Parts: sequence; structure tokens; C-alpha cells
Amino acid sequence: MALPFNGSEGPTIGVEVEMQIVDRKTRHLASRIFDILERVPPSLHERIKPEFTQSTLEVNTRICHNPKEVEDNLRELFALTHKIAEEQGLGLLCASTHPSSSWKNQIVTPDPRYQRLQKEFQILGRRLNICGFHVHIGISDGDKTTATLNILRGYLPHLLALSTSSPFWCGYNTGLYSSRINIFEVLPTAGLPPRIKNWVEFEKLVEILISTRTIESTREIWWEARPHPTFGTVEVRVCDSPSTVEDMLILTALIQTLVVWLCRLYDRKELPGIPLRQLVEENRWQAARHGLDGYFIDYTTHRTIPIRRAVKNLLTRLNDTAGTLGTLPYLEQVDRIFSQGTSAHHQLRVFEKTGSLLAVVDDLMEKMKP
Repeated sequence: MALPFNGSEGPTIGVEVEMQIVDRKTRHLASRIFDILERVPPSLHERIKPEFTQSTLEVNTRICHNPKEVEDNLRELFALTHKIAEEQGLGLLCASTHPSSSWKNQIVTPDPRYQRLQKEFQILGRRLNICGFHVHIGISDGDKTTATLNILRGYLPHLLALSTSSPFWCGYNTGLYSSRINIFEVLPTAGLPPRIKNWVEFEKLVEILISTRTIESTREIWWEARPHPTFGTVEVRVCDSPSTVEDMLILTALIQTLVVWLCRLYDRKELPGIPLRQLVEENRWQAARHGLDGYFIDYTTHRTIPIRRAVKNLLTRLNDTAGTLGTLPYLEQVDRIFSQGTSAHHQLRVFEKTGSLLAVVDDLMEKMKP
């Protein structure tokens, strides 16, 4: 099966942000997506979309070239969606799980594709009342995409640790910083990407999955980083939804810099060895369970190091690339995440102070006000 990769001329950026729709009085999730969409101008219907459940709203940027363009686009879209929501007594927040609302009360969007997936996945599908943050980076060709993806997956735990925002689920303190990643990975085509030799091997895999009716298209390969042939990108999907625009931009810049660094190593035939999947799995668990306070296994020395040090080591490797891309000012802000914490840290602090999950919701809504 031929699967053309529509390569990008440069490391373009596209960002997808999934947001939760909340009733401002009860602070619980509200299945009101269509009340919002009917007020969205037709010119933005491709930028503001429904998601799997009717209490979720997806915002997509246009094709951007740097984090500043991403910021301008996101702030414009957020301002519009918040205005529409507020006019209807609704609020919007970014976090990968709602602190108190249950998945059992959510309504699947009446889209044929979503209905088909719900029928197949049953209770596992109903549980997917979660939100993610996806970043597309343009790459020139398919072989480069698969080669860099093999190495990129070793850094997915670093990105998860910097983005955690789902410590609560259905009213419970889960004891995890990211419960979302473990909820989503149960699906058969989710989780870490496999090792892929080249683009031909990826084409063959897709052919098998489609011919066996396992999937209908590559859209249903939900790996935590995946090739996107139509857009000509690698799509990084591992992150929890950051709760502020500032954190979204830090992660966007980091992901763009990381992908460009790996592409340049590929061009020079200097890509490092592919990390063992089991080691990546363990690091991913450490990020989900302990956030920034866990320990990663170093892929070279096989010794454990604090996650913060592992991230700093990565930033050091990216320094020159960030300088040429102009992303260094964003990467320098990772220190703020180290000192102040991710959204998960903020949510836990609010709950510890107030004892109220509704107060956590209020704080999350406040953080996303334009």
C-alpha cells in the first residue's frame, strides 16, 4: 500500500489543544459543545471542533513557523471561545482530566466515527473523558520521520513529566501526576510507538491494519508520537494538557527544537542508538507516577538519575539548535516549571489548601482566562 508522505519544507508547527467545557454554577462538565459551535464563525470551523465527548472542545492552530506565531493564534482562538462560553454561563479549562466529574455522565458526540469507536471499545471508550495537547512538527520525508521517531520516543517521558495535569479523576486523588496517560494506553493502537525500520515498513503496517479492519485510517493509530502522512509531520501526543498558554509555548518550543535536533543528527548520520522499549516504559511510568520528582533510567549508563537532571541534560544537548531556531528564551523557562511545578502540582496545592475539588476547577478556569 502506497502511503505518500507530504513532506514539509521546514519545521513548521501545528498545535491541537483539547479543552473542557464546564457549567460555571456547578463547575461540573457540561455537554454543551454544539451550543458553542453554532456561534463559531464558519471561517473557523476547521479551527474550533468537537471531540469524542460533548463536554470537550478542540482548538487547532493554523500552520505556524515559530512559538510566537503559535501564541498569537492560540490567544485569538481562546479569546473567542471563552467569550462564546461565558455568554452561555459556561467556562473553559485546560487539564487532562476534570477533578470531580465522572466519565459515566458524559455523552459521546453523535459523529459516525465516534459512534463506531464507542461501539468497538465499549467501557474503555466511555472512559476516555480525557484531554491532550498535540504538537505537529514538519519533516521533509518519511524515512527521516521514522528514523527520528525511534529516538524521539526515548524523550517522551521527559515531555510528560513537564506537562502533567491529571492528578484527579472522577473525584479521586489518583496518587499519580498523570492519570490520563494510563487511561488512554489501554486502547490497542495507543501507547508508545513501536520501533519502525523505515517508511516502507510503516506503510506495510498500515496496510495490514486497514486490510484486517483493525483501523480505518492512520487517524486511528494513537501512539504517543506518530507520523502524520497527510500533514507531513511527526505528531507528539504524549503531553497532558498544560493549564496555561505559557506552559503550552514552552512545550511547543521544546518539541520543535527536539525534532529539529534529531533531524539534523539524521542528516549527519549521527543518530544515537535506539533506546530499549522497556526502559522507555519505565521512565514513562516514573513521569506519570512521580512527575518531576521521579527517577529515569539513563539509556546509556543504565543508572538512575533524577528526572529534573535528565531534562536539564536534554536541554544542554538542545542548546545550539535552540539558538539557531530562536527557541532558547522558551527553553530557559523550563526552570520556572522546575520551581513552580506543572498544572498537577498547582492542582494538588489548591486542594491541600482548600479541601475542595470545585476550588481546583475554579483555579483552572481562572488560569485560562484570556
